[in-house]
Formats: sequence, C-alpha cells, structure tokens
Amino acid sequence: MRRLSVFLIAATACFATPAFANIYTVGSGAGCTHATIQAAIDAADAASSNVADEIRLSGGSFVNQQLTVQIEAAHGALTLVGGFATCASATPTAGARAVISGQSPVTSNPVMRVADTADLTLRNLEIRQGNGGGGLALETGGGTATSWITLIDTFVVNNLGTQGGGVRVANFNPATPPDRLRVDLLGTTKVAYNFGQVRGGGMYCLNARLNVEENAVIRENTAGVAGFAGNLDGGGIYADNCHLSITSLGDPGTGALYFNTAAMAGRGGGLYITGSQAQADFYPVASGMSLLVSLNRAREGGGIAAAGGAQVRMFGETVLIDNMADVRGGALWVAPGGAAGVDTRVLVQSAIVGAPEDAVACIVPELCAQIVLNRAEETSGNPAPGAVLAVADGSPGTAHVQLRGARITANEGYSLITQGLADSQVVLDGSLVADNLIGGGFGAFSAIGTDNALVVSASTITDNIYTGTGSTIFGTPVTCDPLDDEVGIHLRRSIIWEPGHSLLFTLFDPPQASCFTHLIANDFGWLGAAPDRVVADPAFENAAAGIYRPGATSPALDFAPAHATDATLDQGARVINLPTTADRLGPQDLGAYERTFSPTVTASVATSGGTANPGTLAVTVGEKVRS
Repeated sequence: MRRLSVFLIAATACFATPAFANIYTVGSGAGCTHATIQAAIDAADAASSNVADEIRLSGGSFVNQQLTVQIEAAHGALTLVGGFATCASATPTAGARAVISGQSPVTSNPVMRVADTADLTLRNLEIRQGNGGGGLALETGGGTATSWITLIDTFVVNNLGTQGGGVRVANFNPATPPDRLRVDLLGTTKVAYNFGQVRGGGMYCLNARLNVEENAVIRENTAGVAGFAGNLDGGGIYADNCHLSITSLGDPGTGALYFNTAAMAGRGGGLYITGSQAQADFYPVASGMSLLVSLNRAREGGGIAAAGGAQVRMFGETVLIDNMADVRGGALWVAPGGAAGVDTRVLVQSAIVGAPEDAVACIVPELCAQIVLNRAEETSGNPAPGAVLAVADGSPGTAHVQLRGARITANEGYSLITQGLADSQVVLDGSLVADNLIGGGFGAFSAIGTDNALVVSASTITDNIYTGTGSTIFGTPVTCDPLDDEVGIHLRRSIIWEPGHSLLFTLFDPPQASCFTHLIANDFGWLGAAPDRVVADPAFENAAAGIYRPGATSPALDFAPAHATDATLDQGARVINLPTTADRLGPQDLGAYERTFSPTVTASVATSGGTANPGTLAVTVGEKVRS
C-alpha cells in the first residue's frame, strides 16, 4: 500500500495523471466537490475500502479550522494536497501552498488531528496559528494497527501547544514498538516558529519513529513559556522513547536543526531525548555534504541533551556548531540512565562503521565529526562549565560518551568537558582538541566524581588558550586499574602539549602512574617522567597553520606498542611502522595521527665532462611510503 502512495505522489510531482480511485476537490468555484476540508475528509472515510484517494485544496487559505482525519486502516492511502489554483486545475501551482489556520480564541484542539490513520500524505500545506492545541497532532490509540504519515513540502509554523507546539507525534500504546507510528518529513517541509509551553517547541514525539530527510528543517522553535513549571525541555524536538533518523541537509549554512531554544529551565535546545528505548541517529546521505546541528540554545545542552537511557549516534560529516548553554554543556548534556542498569550513551564518530546502511563516508575525513564554536556562557557573560560536554550528576544508572575521530576546536567555556558525581565514562579516541578558549581556573577537562572515568586515548590536545592558570585535566584521583578504564583518569598513547599549564591537578593524593602511559607532554607534575612519559616538543608539521600531524623528526613517531583499534583523525590506518625510525617502545605513533611516510634523502652530484664538481652538490628530499 505504501509503495502505491509514494508512486502516486511522485507521479503528481511530475504532473502525470494520478491513478487515484477518488479525487475530491475543495474550494468555492466551479467543479468543486466540497466546500470544506472536513466534508471531503468525511467523504473519503465513507468511500469504499482499500483505495487510494486524494483531496485537492484550491484557493489561498482556510481559516478557523479544527480538522480530524480518522481513516480506517483498511481504507488505503489518503493524500491531502494544496496549491491548486482552482478546483478544475489538474496540477498544483509550483511553490504554492494551501494555508490552513486554527481557531481563535484559545483552544485545546490542534489545527489538524490525525488519529489511527494507516497511510496519510500531507503535501503543499501550511498549517498555522494553532492557538493552544498546537498545529498538527499525529496519534495512534491503544490498538496495534500501524500508521505511516508523510509530510512533503509542508510548513507547520506559528503554532502554540502544551507538548509539541508545532507537531505532536504520539503512540499511546507503550506495548507496541516505535515503528507502529512512523512520521517522515520530506522535501522542503518546515517546522518553525512554534512554541511548546512545556516541552517540544517544534515537535513532541512519544514512542514513535520520526525521520527528517531531504531538505526538511526544524528551526526557530521554543520550549518553555512563563507560568509553566518543570523542566521545559526540547526547543526543537522532545523525544520520549522515540526512534529518530536525521539525515536532512536542511538550509544552506545552518542545517536541519537550528536556532531552537529551550528557554528558562530547559535542556536540549535542538533535541532532548530520553527513554531506554530512545535512539537518535544523525548522518549525511549525500556525499560531500555536512549535516549541521547549529545555533541552538538551552540552559543545559545547547545542542543536544540525552537522558534516561537514550542512545545518540552521530556519524560521518556531522557537525555540532555554534550551540550555547547558559549553565553547562554548550554542545552536549548527558545524564545517567535514571535506573539501575540503564545506560545513556552518546557517540560522535567520524567514520561510518556501525552507521545505518545509507550513510555516506566523508570526502575529507579530517573535517568529519566536528564540534566547533560551541559555548557555555552564563547570561552575565561569565564562562560556564562544559563548552563541549557536560555529564550531569545523578544516580542510579550510568552514562557513556565516546568522541571518536572528532575535531574539537574553537569552543569556549569555563571548561571543555565536565563530569559530575555520576557513574559515567567519557572517552576521547583519535581526536584533536585545539584552539579552544578555557576560561576557568581548574582545567580544560574536569572529572571530579569517584565513580566516573575520563579516558584520553591516541589523541592530541594542544594550542588551547587558557585565560587562567588551569591545568589540562582537573580531577579527583581514585585507584585505577590500567586494565579497567571505567573508573579513574586514563591517558595513553597521546600528545598533550600545553606549555605553561600542568598536565594534571588533583585535590588529594597523587595519581596512579600506571594509568598514564605512552605520553608526550610539556609537564607531568607529580607523575614524573618515565621511559614511556617523555617531556619533549612534539614537533608538529606546522602548528602555526593548525597542522598537528607529527613531523618527520617528531619524538611521537613509532613510540608505543601497537593498538590497531585506536582511531585516527583522518581515518587512516594505525600501526604503520616507519622503516627509517627506530621504535622507542613499539611501532605506533602517539596522538590523533599516524604518520604515513618517512623522509628519505637522495644526493646527486652535477658533473661536467665526466669530472665531479663539488661546488654543485644538490640534495633533494623525497617521501617514502611506509612498508
């Protein structure tokens, strides 16, 4: 049934004659079958079963609407499409939409409610001015029948609702899986300028599947209105046990999820996601194009907030850029699962290993998985903790965050990453942390709980700007097991080059040296130097130009034992043994890169008439690929 509906939509878009069983036309001129949208919907509902029907809307606008679409599952597909000039028009006018506006004064009903409808497409519509009940409610009840609803080139704008100012998507039977209610946003669909009084400024999603694809956008929505109590979360999207797939390119330069705000006490400016069955995947499906989450703002988690066991995965050329938090977590805020055995997880990964099958790899791997220009800043202008990430206090449950092959640059805050007193682990693997502004007096990374872990593995931390005397890492040392990195601070196979700032500041006892292995740093403090901990300039290729690969003479080359599973920033291979460099303790390079060539020198002597001329010795430097 669904394939038929999609085919018919495509045929209409190409101005072919659609093969609908019934076509209803709504308007006031000649050839109209119905004067109101609701009358046409009711007629379609009463028609014979297992057919695909279309309702065509002509004229500019339909005011004071409170529509209900409730088509039986056996009926077949139904399409509501606007933009027709008259009821006699065979095709819609390019770029035109039918405006469907809500009732006034305040009402608890949405402009359009879609209930237990099997297969519905809304196309070329503008749903607006829902005054209290939101714009569009897409719901399934207590049964088990599935529904699939598609919005194509449809705007849901300037609506006000309690939960889901623009769109509410709700599967009210928790015993059924999220796929029971699937909603796709396609084409140039826009959910914008809506207000969610409590949560979900743009969209509220409960136990359903939401796909944001093609060039659909969720922008400039707000959650949280004065007079409403509680956590006013999810400026763009509030998702409770929902499955989200966001692949849309959105608008040029800003992306698919931008300029949303969780106001007042809110979390998750762009997205708040919670629930042990919740999952959100962000990944591009067009080669050479970035998926952006940008310019969102919240009290905590300016870009994305995850809690309650939710899983967030960001793959490939996905960029968290220019998001802001007023209290903590400029780009990301993560809370533990909330119940014993429940784990909230966030993955930001440059590679597409483990991604959905339609994800595409980056053309320039070093520019994948960027976390850039995010801020944690109080309303007074003072820096706040966790410009990149804040892991909240709380128990029970756990939280895990992995930044794998990530480029973390130009972020600003009191710290970059902060972990509270929760049972949590933060891992940087094959990542670069450079050119960030750290405004606090403690450290760029803060891990203060006795049950949390900070793991920096095969990464490069350098050239960050500190406005105070803070250390790179500020932590509460605990006894750590080098074979178990779930507790304690672990630094391994990395470069930490921050001249003028100590590597580590601890409140109490000295750190356990066995968890700090195979490192080059400007300072080791209480740890002291050792054969696998060397104080030496890492000799980057060109630090002034932001090129932090180890140069040909870098002491980081062939330094550590092989760990082939370590990530690299450029997605290159690990453990490439340089034939011209002696291994210090093994064949692997330190830091976010593995050097792929070594210098070779070739001497040639110019001659004249077969006689050597020592004054014309020419030396050329080439590069030999590693064997």
